[in-house]
Amino acid sequence: MLRRIIKKFIPKTQYGIINEFRNRIYLIYYSIKFKPLIIRKNTSDIEVFKQIFVSREYDFPVNIEPKVIVDAGANAGYSTLYFHNRFPKAKVIAIEPEENNFSILKLNTSRYKQIELVKAGLWYKKTNLKIVDAGLGEWGFKTEEGGDIPTITIDELVNRYNEIDILKMDIEGAEKEFFSHNCDWLNRVNILIIELHDKWREGCSKTFYSAIEKYNFKISQKGENIILFKKL
Repeated sequence: MLRRIIKKFIPKTQYGIINEFRNRIYLIYYSIKFKPLIIRKNTSDIEVFKQIFVSREYDFPVNIEPKVIVDAGANAGYSTLYFHNRFPKAKVIAIEPEENNFSILKLNTSRYKQIELVKAGLWYKKTNLKIVDAGLGEWGFKTEEGGDIPTITIDELVNRYNEIDILKMDIEGAEKEFFSHNCDWLNRVNILIIELHDKWREGCSKTFYSAIEKYNFKISQKGENIILFKKL
């Protein structure tokens, strides 16, 4: 409803002041809807918010009624809130390893019983991880083995829930290691949303596309995200 009203009365233009006004309307609306909605100053939070709620990068047709959604790399929780708002009956598991992000994620999702938080990194095996600054500012943190951050494995998740209807992965370049190993868990995922980070770790895309070749998915793209739909 909000989107239709804004499109009718405040169309996108080349003029930054009008687009900024549109962004503020979205921000006010969702700040009221999800209260509390915390967006940190001098971080990438506002850009992530705009990608999700203004550009609507996760707004694509879904031909199933999701029961289990995993948000790996949940950051401050904007994607988690989007999925919960769109699919209110689904259980959403939000996974985030970084301490500051997790604290904001916890505050932003505190009202919703259908959202489960996991302070860990999603990985292909049990180990410990560390956060590494990739030298790209707020957008440039990645995970590597070593350190004291626990992991939750993809096998743990598919075994616990049997099937994951939507798996969103934004794991900051770790997809190269992740998809270099056994990917049979993909047989138990209906929709995969992933952002590939070749600019941070060369070979992410090549490794990913090689890994998914033998699995039964249709490939699409929206914004920065590659979307795999299981063929029926």
